[in-house]
Amino acid sequence: MNESILIEGIGSTRIGKLGKPADELLAVSISDALTDAGVDALNVDLYALACSNPSTLVQNRVDRPNSIHTNSAEAFFYALNELRSGRVETALIAGVETMSNWRTSPPPSGAWSDAEGNQMSGSTTPHMGYMAMYAKHARAYLDRYGAPEISFAEVAAKNSAHAALNPLAQFRQARTVLDVLASRAVVGNLRLYMCAPMSDGAAAILLSTKPLRRTHSARPSVSVRSSSLTSGAPGQFENSMEQRAAESAYEQASVEPRDLDLIELHDASAPSELIVSEKLQLCAPGDGYLLLRSGQSTLGGKIPINPGGGLVSRGHPIAASAALQIFEVVSQLRQRRGAAQVTGARLGLVESAGGYSESGLAQCVVTILEGNHPKG
Repeated sequence: MNESILIEGIGSTRIGKLGKPADELLAVSISDALTDAGVDALNVDLYALACSNPSTLVQNRVDRPNSIHTNSAEAFFYALNELRSGRVETALIAGVETMSNWRTSPPPSGAWSDAEGNQMSGSTTPHMGYMAMYAKHARAYLDRYGAPEISFAEVAAKNSAHAALNPLAQFRQARTVLDVLASRAVVGNLRLYMCAPMSDGAAAILLSTKPLRRTHSARPSVSVRSSSLTSGAPGQFENSMEQRAAESAYEQASVEPRDLDLIELHDASAPSELIVSEKLQLCAPGDGYLLLRSGQSTLGGKIPINPGGGLVSRGHPIAASAALQIFEVVSQLRQRRGAAQVTGARLGLVESAGGYSESGLAQCVVTILEGNHPKG
């Protein structure tokens, strides 16, 4: 990517069962991003909003959004292309979801398993949905590579410890492997604490082709080194959409996996971290659990994965999750994450998947961000 595109503003609500309308959450995240960038809403050229259940947006706080998307990864990629084209100089993308009202407002067709609803309602009958799809992929992964099944619980425990350090996370309790294994069975080999919950929340990202706030000159700047979108059927082990998106992003940014300092990847179920980390070429196929057990993917390790807690522990307000991932990586590259800071983080990768179809996830966006903070 030749054009310099900067992330000048970020904003996020807390994630959880918030009991607030989508419009209010959206307004908070957008206001925070505008304040962070030091610009007025009227001076933003393009707004791209994401909500998988638009019926929850009773009164849009952005009067005339340029586009509405089903997930914020797609909105981010759209905004990047508009900025690269020169048609606009500033763009704000925001994602919002209020899944706790899906009891009264119907969700997108086929979108979510009741596995997540059980975490809220106490229901004991999980339905086939996303979690059934993830369980199928997890089983295929175990059969193909012989990885130990307990590694799924180890991933969930690791990310719960990360979320305990994230003030915005839905679940801030560090869980042990035994805690995860003791949680209720959902479908296949997935336990409740391995599944992303139903979540409310919003996040916004403001992009620009030029610096917007001189008073922040001392703040590390963050730029988009590359971004790639691919599509395909889920669960593929060879030439997968995740692998193709990552390879394209690495090539655009002229970097290799070993150059990365942290990763935020889409883990709506805990096994996804092992599977996707291999597709991002962070380790050899089948070695995801070895990467985990080496401690390299934990905070303090060589390449922390999901330092914000991941979708399972931070929470997964569907359309907002990609923006939340970007929020986390930008915060890390600005050196603003306190006890959860990745020391000297300069280069971060965000992998976001979404778009439900009969075959499952339909698209993947991989983005590489760079901060100007020198490595220590």
